[in-house]
Amino acid sequence: CKKETPNFTISGTINDNSFSTGLKNAEIKLYEVEIGTTQEKLILTSSSENNGNYSLNFERNKVEKYILKINKDNYFEKTETIYFSTLTTNNDNIKNYSIDAKAWVNLHFINTNQDLSKSIEYGKTTGKNDCDECCTSTKQTISNTLEENIICINNGNSTYSVLIISDTLKTYSITTTPFDTVNLEIPF
Repeated sequence: CKKETPNFTISGTINDNSFSTGLKNAEIKLYEVEIGTTQEKLILTSSSENNGNYSLNFERNKVEKYILKINKDNYFEKTETIYFSTLTTNNDNIKNYSIDAKAWVNLHFINTNQDLSKSIEYGKTTGKNDCDECCTSTKQTISNTLEENIICINNGNSTYSVLIISDTLKTYSITTTPFDTVNLEIPF
């Protein structure tokens, strides 16, 4: 007598942090990683419904873990590791996720006195971190220029702030617009 292996079901909602709504048509890919390897094998592709709900039903293989990746154009990718030992076949495994729309800020540094010997030191205090496209949070220096533009990525509908360290401390902030670039003028 062969016993049928029950399936796993992972379901939940994918929320759009930038607009506080469910995210429709987000691509969801599920990979399995066998015990003792790092190789990700794609086992399922799906997409979220109009309200952001999704459901993944898949064969319960003996693997170490699953990797869930959520993607949508102009959004930051979300990657989640789900270990086999945390899943159950008795009920749906509820996993809700949130992702952010991409937005950009143009840091527009303007040398107001047109003095090339003047410099400015600054550092990001609020904004997106830990991504390949992110601007660094470490102290930066701009010198020998009349004007400088630096484009930094951020979460949509979120604050981006820069602290000016030169002369006196001053903070410049702006709220970024999803899918667009806003201009933050910083005189020095």
